Amino acid sequence: MSLNITGSERSGADIGFHGSLGLEYKFSPKIGFIVEAVGRYAKFKNFESVMATVETAGGTPATTEGVLYIFSDTIDSQELTMFTVSATPPTEGTYREPKFDLSGFSLQAGIRIHF
Repeated sequence: MSLNITGSERSGADIGFHGSLGLEYKFSPKIGFIVEAVGRYAKFKNFESVMATVETAGGTPATTEGVLYIFSDTIDSQELTMFTVSATPPTEGTYREPKFDLSGFSLQAGIRIHF
């Protein structure tokens, strides 16, 4: 079984930033030491409307359109958490709309050799 989710509508103007700053210290004209800091701020809320296509082996794909939810429930004493697409909020278990955060920071270092 495979699940494909495609966002089709967004509301609001989510904004993000991406930037970097790097320094190079040259030991000689052919060798240098590099340090670079890279940062990104990218947070956005749920899609207003998404389309989900579920494909199973030997069956025809089923398509659903609605809102994306994170759904949690206990089935046979096992906690199950998954994404679901529904036109109305789920009636069983607990649910919430996801928020996406792709923010991060990294520090990179290396040696540059010029030939």
